[in-house]
Amino acid sequence: MADRAAYTLSTVDIDAIAERLAVKMRADRPDHAGQWLSIDDLVERTRLSPRTIRARIVAGRFPRPIKLGINDSATSQQSTARWRLGDFLEWDRDPKGYQAPPSDGLT
Repeated sequence: MADRAAYTLSTVDIDAIAERLAVKMRADRPDHAGQWLSIDDLVERTRLSPRTIRARIVAGRFPRPIKLGINDSATSQQSTARWRLGDFLEWDRDPKGYQAPPSDGLT
């Protein structure tokens, strides 16, 4: 059995690994990461009606929104739906050929 000390990482090692991971994550994320679009933004950009956008979402032909927040029946607050800019830009590259990926459980 290997010596347990061989598997111990110093704080310096952990910091170096975390920095390399952060650099890789920043490199993998496009400049528009973290930007959100509302339904009004989508209507303006696409010239599609909200009803058409919803129909295309159901058909898997438009990106699904992400629900931000929770529904609270006690206060009548509803969650807010927003679209990731990156998801929209992917759709915008090929609107006719776009197929939504399987749900990730956030929508």
